[in-house]
Amino acid sequence: MPPTHTDRQRQALYRAEQAIAATLKEGGTIEHEGSTLTVEAERQFGDLPAIQTYVDRVLALRPVAGMERASVPVTVRERRGDRQAHYERDAATIAIPGHRHTGWAMRETVVLHELAHHLDPQPSPAHGPSYAATLVHLYETVMSPEAAHLLRVQMWDGGVLIAGGSGRAPTGTSTGTSTGNAGTSSTLDKISKVLAQAERASTTEEASTFFAKAQSLATRYSIDLAVARQHVARSQQRETPIHRRITIGQPRQAGNRHFVRLFLSIAHVNDVKANIATNSTSVYPYGFPSDLDVVEALYSNLATHMAESASRYLATGAFRDSMVWSSSKAQHVRATAREARLSFYDSYVEAISRRLVAAQEAAERHAIRDLDAGGGAAASTSLVLADKRAEVDDYYASNSDARGSWSGWKGRTHSVPSAAAAGRHAGQRARLTSGRALPGGAKALDG
Repeated sequence: MPPTHTDRQRQALYRAEQAIAATLKEGGTIEHEGSTLTVEAERQFGDLPAIQTYVDRVLALRPVAGMERASVPVTVRERRGDRQAHYERDAATIAIPGHRHTGWAMRETVVLHELAHHLDPQPSPAHGPSYAATLVHLYETVMSPEAAHLLRVQMWDGGVLIAGGSGRAPTGTSTGTSTGNAGTSSTLDKISKVLAQAERASTTEEASTFFAKAQSLATRYSIDLAVARQHVARSQQRETPIHRRITIGQPRQAGNRHFVRLFLSIAHVNDVKANIATNSTSVYPYGFPSDLDVVEALYSNLATHMAESASRYLATGAFRDSMVWSSSKAQHVRATAREARLSFYDSYVEAISRRLVAAQEAAERHAIRDLDAGGGAAASTSLVLADKRAEVDDYYASNSDARGSWSGWKGRTHSVPSAAAAGRHAGQRARLTSGRALPGGAKALDG
């Protein structure tokens, strides 16, 4: 599918696929990040009719058939050019270079790449987080869990955002199976819809209201789960704390620390603790799976908004009128785009942090009041929350091997007043560009 002007993940996603191409082509047993995996070789097709049959069968699979666009038939045709395959959404057609072009595209991974475009419920950007989740879901459903794991890890390492956190079918689709994450998916769907409303808000006040509602939903859901866990017998399976790895950006990227700060602000109000890599390229959150999913969803929306808002501000050139003091030159000099971006990020994160804390405190008060209404047991719900946080603290203490404290980026930059004001305004408005839940980490950014 042709890239759009906002298709930021395209190259990173291509690199993730290429990194595992040789392994999937040959198959076999491999060592991967300390684990032994047996990977089946991908299917090879002899002609286009074989691909058509394969596509029809994939769309009929139960975990795929429940997806929104699975009922739309897909046509496979031969493509004239030999450099790439592509998908035509309007015609629901996959165009594949045939054997007369050496047959390089007559492979399962190429077909699944194009089929994911067909099934992606949110096709813009073409290779966005929703697409990434759809592709991982197809790998897991059609190829193997091992193939999906390899792709998911490469995406995370490359900074590719994946909707839903781990490559499950994107929010709003049905896989035809029942999982323990059904409640989380439903809540993330609600949060995403509220954030989408913030995007369409016509005033700052309206956008702020929707943002507060999103955090309120996250807080209330977390409390509901904490109360429910207290009623699950110890002998039964119950949700317990876990930890994950989330890629923030590439090494030596000054902006990484701002994305880490943004993540920590969201984690703090959602009962999630986190360790940070010394170079600020990754975070390792600790908490209940449902809370981690919510944190990743909120982070991904806000990280995308922060980066794109900063880029729009820089495009105006307003920062060029700002002067900053240069100690090396002992005089004022014009601000650089890099300094302006970092100043924008600083103020954005500060504004978001204040709003998150206010929304979380209000939501928690209202939730405790509603849950304990008429029961005279406000203290009991508060104790449930305290127990939940203590369980996360205990898990963190037992599983974290972090040493020292995170200090963020140590480079020097100057505050650019106009950029700081623009970042503060964007953080206060938090008008998001997408309603998707996009966990996984921010793509490396210029500056």
